[in-house]
Amino acid sequence: MESRELFSEENWASIFKSNVISCKGLVDQLSDVVLADVIRKALTFNSELADLCGFVSQVRGTIDTALKQLLEVEMEQGTIIELERNYFVNVALITERQLAVVGHLLSGGIISPGKRLKN
Repeated sequence: MESRELFSEENWASIFKSNVISCKGLVDQLSDVVLADVIRKALTFNSELADLCGFVSQVRGTIDTALKQLLEVEMEQGTIIELERNYFVNVALITERQLAVVGHLLSGGIISPGKRLKN
């Protein structure tokens, strides 16, 4: 009875999952250590491969720089759009206030409707 309980589906699945996770961890550790060592040794024995890795590193640096510049341009574009929006809001407010002043001057009899104001 106990052996049946030990190997029930739930226990089997749990044991299998634990084993798979352990194997994955071992493979991750091996790849981190062994692959780095293999690459380092390959680079010391093969100058063309070392040059290629250097070139790839330069390309990656160029891409990183381009992405930073793109982000800066997008941020500046957002700032410009906001400034433009604020500009038109302010122009509308100034125009509205000018019209209110002219309306007040007209209603108070200070100026006549056909008369131009001096700049």
